[in-house]
Amino acid sequence: MHSEEDFERVVRSSPPDKLIAVEWFATWCKSCKEVYPKLCMRAGSDLKKEVLFVKCNVDELKALSKAEGVTGMPWFSLYRGGEEVAAWHNPATKVKFLDANIALALKHPDGALTLSPNGGELIHTGVRPPREETRKK
Repeated sequence: MHSEEDFERVVRSSPPDKLIAVEWFATWCKSCKEVYPKLCMRAGSDLKKEVLFVKCNVDELKALSKAEGVTGMPWFSLYRGGEEVAAWHNPATKVKFLDANIALALKHPDGALTLSPNGGELIHTGVRPPREETRKK
């Protein structure tokens, strides 16, 4: 993604049955460079049938990354139907949780997901509130 318009078109306008995984990165980020080959393996796997993987450069999209709550890199966000369903800081040491996190989001399409105390795994905490109640102000 190279513009907020791209993000709006691909992520925010996505259908409710499509999961989108966004990696927020910076070219100067060492951990981002370590994570990238691992992310490419996932994007090239069977997951690509169910998940669209995209990358957003925080230096190109400063305002957007701030609005999306990116506070560290690499940062991963999962979106469904244009709404963020989960987001977390995912250094190279925690990339092992990525498959499980994506699988959990696929298993619970209407589920509320939160980061576990270990800081790497997502856990299912019930049903997400209706879209109107979750929209950012």
